[in-house]
Amino acid sequence: MIGLRQQALVFPLLCFVTAACTTPMFSITPAQQPDMAAFAARKSTAEKLTNRGELAEAVVQWKVLETIAGHDPELARKRRAVEGQAKRRAESHFDKATTALAKRRTKEARREFLTVLAFDPTRQDAIEQLRKLEVQQVRLDRPRVASPMPRIANKKKTAVAANAEASAKKAAAPAKKAPAPQPKPQEAEKPASKSLERAVDLAKQGSYLASIPLFRTHLTQFPADDKATTLLATSHREVGIALYNNGKLRESVSHLEASASYGKQADGAVNAALTDAKSRLAQQAYEKGVRVFRQDIAQAIALWEQSLSYDPAHIKARSYLDRAYKIQQTLNSLTQ
Repeated sequence: MIGLRQQALVFPLLCFVTAACTTPMFSITPAQQPDMAAFAARKSTAEKLTNRGELAEAVVQWKVLETIAGHDPELARKRRAVEGQAKRRAESHFDKATTALAKRRTKEARREFLTVLAFDPTRQDAIEQLRKLEVQQVRLDRPRVASPMPRIANKKKTAVAANAEASAKKAAAPAKKAPAPQPKPQEAEKPASKSLERAVDLAKQGSYLASIPLFRTHLTQFPADDKATTLLATSHREVGIALYNNGKLRESVSHLEASASYGKQADGAVNAALTDAKSRLAQQAYEKGVRVFRQDIAQAIALWEQSLSYDPAHIKARSYLDRAYKIQQTLNSLTQ
């Protein structure tokens, strides 16, 4: 039997042991959980995009949700359902585009092919058809710009022809008394160099591209030669317009910009060609960004930035770029 004194000692000990068993010796911090409010907001966005038919954007949002939540069969099922719906819609619009193309309704076909890529950016057949239509459009729509400097044939007259022409001019001209020789006033020396002479000869022959570095060499020695500066602007104009008319828009831009920079007066033809070339390049970069967006978001961002460098007012490129920045920021935060 336990005496009263032992009972008085055992009871507090039992209380201490019981408390030790029910109270943890240290606190356990639960694993880091995703921000449920942000997760719910993104899920709501994905569902709204799906309901509005913006399926390509919706697929991206469902993929981000899968990445955040890990293996979630329900999210995977919804993502696959949206992808399947997007592919069916893309196929439907591709059929409409080929029908319009067969009837030579190129604008309608182009619009339908772009819609295909909006639903399924991986459709290489739509990309190829758009590329062909773009080449045709550039050739048909670009304004033809006339050259202000007629080409001069690099042919020398024969001695007989030259003598005959000189005799005819002499016979037709009235006789004039030779003026008394006058002392020539002292003239300021005009800037001259072998580079300038060769550059002018090349420009007269139509070799404007070859003349440009020679004009530049001359202007390094005589930077105040306004006539040479004007001729350099004209040579850049000729090269830029020729490239533009041949559909080489990217190459034409640098020459057209140089012509506008060196020219003393505004040139309407240069400005029109430059504006049109930049607009087309901006649209091409934007459309290429849409096509690669789902495969390579970094490349899409670079293309949309390029589009805005050509045309800062391109609304769609700006909108898609802002979205891409946000998605990239989210994905970067998930990897940290």
